[in-house]
Amino acid sequence: MPSKRSNKGKVTPITMGPTEDTSMSAEEVASTSPKLAPREESGPKEDEASASESCGSEELSLPDSNNVEFALPEPILPIESEVVGNYLVSRHVLIRSSTIIKSLVSSMPNDAHTVSLIGDSNAMNIVLRIIHFHSMDDVFNLTFEEVKKVAILCDRYKWHNVLRPFTRAWLQKYARKALEPGFEDWLFVAKVFECDLWVEDLLLVLAEQCGKPSPRGGFIHRKGVAVPTALWPRHHLAKILARRQEKLDYLVELLNQFKEFVKFSTGPSGTTCESEVCLNLANGSFNRSVRQCGMGQLIEGTGEWEWEGSVQELREEICDLQFQTLSWVLPGHICWLQSIWKNFVARICGMPTEEEEEE
Repeated sequence: MPSKRSNKGKVTPITMGPTEDTSMSAEEVASTSPKLAPREESGPKEDEASASESCGSEELSLPDSNNVEFALPEPILPIESEVVGNYLVSRHVLIRSSTIIKSLVSSMPNDAHTVSLIGDSNAMNIVLRIIHFHSMDDVFNLTFEEVKKVAILCDRYKWHNVLRPFTRAWLQKYARKALEPGFEDWLFVAKVFECDLWVEDLLLVLAEQCGKPSPRGGFIHRKGVAVPTALWPRHHLAKILARRQEKLDYLVELLNQFKEFVKFSTGPSGTTCESEVCLNLANGSFNRSVRQCGMGQLIEGTGEWEWEGSVQELREEICDLQFQTLSWVLPGHICWLQSIWKNFVARICGMPTEEEEEE
């Protein structure tokens, strides 16, 4: 049984069995090694034979440690943990699990029996149970947070091959939730486990729903909730921010075009309305409403205007602008301005215009 003790730190020591264990088969290891702490959830089963075949498909011989270059990968993210876990594991199974671990263990002295790995203690427990074929039923039913922390370990120690039978189940379970708030780190999980499902869709949704990033770039706001971006692939974050800015620029350009259209509409000889009173009322109400929602600099053309919120929030603000014509005062007044405004709002919100509805 693994033992855990409360202690500040980020290192998980793993005590390995003696080197004689290297002659044991995976099945013998599974039947003789002490079991790691089981979990109480249940899930779909996979027989040990197929799991063994997937997790140990390539035969790795243990080379002389003098010929192995010892190199630890740079952590992609420091993980704070209140727990240091100690696990009794098989040296043979451990070095077969990944080339990084093989390099690490093989570089140690022959009489060494403990190796320290950086990572979340619970996620390490899950991975070790998988590679030792212990209590695997519930491993199919991990929470998304657990899957994410396992993905961090997988990315750091290259456990892709041994986890593949399980990652398929995890990906299938959470791919359908990828667009929901709280699952933004699907961008990282999908990258680690080489899955393209919903990634492009999530990039589009985040470009629409995310606000301006924090000054240090550590998080962005999505629907009022701070979302950390530390795990996101850098090129994905850059694409989200670039698309967000493109969408904002497009909306601002449309708003400017409408503002200029109303401002320079003529009176009796124009095609929008024959009443100058109506035109002045429409222009004044529009400018006043724009200032009230915090976009006065855009209307006045002074200073550099920047929107802090999301594209979606800007759309909603524009669609809620007040545009009053003479028909608000004189119900019998008829002109094209209200129809033009409705078509403008429809374009902003992605709805069909009046002409499109008639077709």
